[in-house]
Amino acid sequence: ALKAWELVDAAARSRLPVAIVELRFEVPAVAVDRTTDLAEGRLVTDKSGRLPAELAGLTDGAATPVLWTPVEGDWIEIDLGRDRTLAEIDLDVTGTGAFDVVGYGTGERSEDAVTISRTPDLAVALRNRPGTLRWYPAPRRTRYVRLVARGAGTLTLKRLRVRPMRTIG
Repeated sequence: ALKAWELVDAAARSRLPVAIVELRFEVPAVAVDRTTDLAEGRLVTDKSGRLPAELAGLTDGAATPVLWTPVEGDWIEIDLGRDRTLAEIDLDVTGTGAFDVVGYGTGERSEDAVTISRTPDLAVALRNRPGTLRWYPAPRRTRYVRLVARGAGTLTLKRLRVRPMRTIG
């Protein structure tokens, strides 16, 4: 295995230009249980106080579109019912805007939520993976998954799936 310090040392000793590029891979930190969707059928709420039935398309398992036209700070939240160790979150989405995915557990406040992902402008995020965004959170007990708008946008959310860590045994 080539270590970063070896590259830097070789570059310093050589007169040839050397490019050092950081590579990031989106891979789960733990094994994913793809047979279970913790969000399916769960309660969905939002900052504007829409009825849960208006937001249920996000978790109904049928990819029913939910229109979201947030301004900065607006949010949509799924209550998973109890704390679980999450392995994967994916969202079928189209439109424009930028948002964060955050999570927090039972007894924690939403202000203390841990950022799972900062999604850049949606057009950029979907360029290489049309229609579906996928995140692999660090293993942490989470009950509430929240999408928080970082500005104005118009998004069509079709399905949010939350998969737990697979237990072996």
